[in-house]
Amino acid sequence: MKKYLLLLSFLSFGFYHSQQTEGLRLIREKYAPRFESILSRYKSVDIKKLTKKELEQLAVQKEQELYSLEFERNEEYLLELMNIKQNPSPSTFDSKTSPTAEENAEIPAKYPTGNDGFRREVGEKFYLGNIEAQGKISTELTFIIERDGSITEVKATGPDNEFNRQAQLAVYLTEHKWEPAKINGYPVRYRFRIPLHLNFD
Repeated sequence: MKKYLLLLSFLSFGFYHSQQTEGLRLIREKYAPRFESILSRYKSVDIKKLTKKELEQLAVQKEQELYSLEFERNEEYLLELMNIKQNPSPSTFDSKTSPTAEENAEIPAKYPTGNDGFRREVGEKFYLGNIEAQGKISTELTFIIERDGSITEVKATGPDNEFNRQAQLAVYLTEHKWEPAKINGYPVRYRFRIPLHLNFD
């Protein structure tokens, strides 16, 4: 099994995240009952009647079923990610008054669980099943946060294409909204950067 350490270093905190896209939300809701069914089925097993060897086999079987379902769900997530990138939502800002994204703001954005909470959530949403690597791999995520909180132009720049895709997907899968960054009391478009590092032992 892969052992890893996921590190997120923030270069700026101008992030106001929208809810998951409709497509990603529907995929999540589609698979949730299937995960619950697997967990419920194994939870109902009377382990007192099983030998040590049978318990070990049961644990392996459960892990394989969950891994297979997680892989299947991730493939659908990636197809939806491709759809998001090929059919971006229309920009919600007025190009005449705010054509560019700011790099700095007077009031930084706030995440409900704090910046550490955001780092943890991205780490939890990050799927590692398709990544084959040793040592350290890195990417830099950049995206625009519109004034209404929607995310546009999500990009990942790094040497591992699969790592880049999973990093972008993990950001889209975060669930909470941020309070927007502001200048002179008004929400602004904001360019956000996250250096992302993964260490395999």
